[in-house]
Amino acid sequence: MSNVMLTFAGDESGDPSFNFRRGASSHFVFAMIATAEPDVLRACLDQVRRERGLPAYFEFSYHELTSTRLRKSVFEALNQEQFSAWVIVVDKQVLPDYFRSRGGRQFYAFFVGELNCTFTNCDKQKPARLAKPSGLGRPPQSATLSPGVKNLTVF
Repeated sequence: MSNVMLTFAGDESGDPSFNFRRGASSHFVFAMIATAEPDVLRACLDQVRRERGLPAYFEFSYHELTSTRLRKSVFEALNQEQFSAWVIVVDKQVLPDYFRSRGGRQFYAFFVGELNCTFTNCDKQKPARLAKPSGLGRPPQSATLSPGVKNLTVF
């Protein structure tokens, strides 16, 4: 049996603050992808840049993908490639008070760790749901979350 090395990349949206009256986000979202062929994904995005006349340094971020055509081009191109994706969506407004007393780094580390446990299936305490859009790797699978975490949505 041969070993396969995976490359992971992740990004977040939202913030760890609970000061909603001062503009804190209501949700914290962290997404991660894994691929055995990161250069193929980079080449795919480079091809989209060339086809759409974008600069080589163009970043495919939420704020940059405002064009429906561009967004569709990116997703259609990526849909042809081999990678897996996981996303955790945390509704901060319904989390227990325990999380409010933690600092930003602890909050961030906890939920990134939860996502890690979801795809490595390292905690069998509480079942959750993990699903991905069609065409992005393996089909939906079971996942788990640490005990005591309530009102946490895993997609």
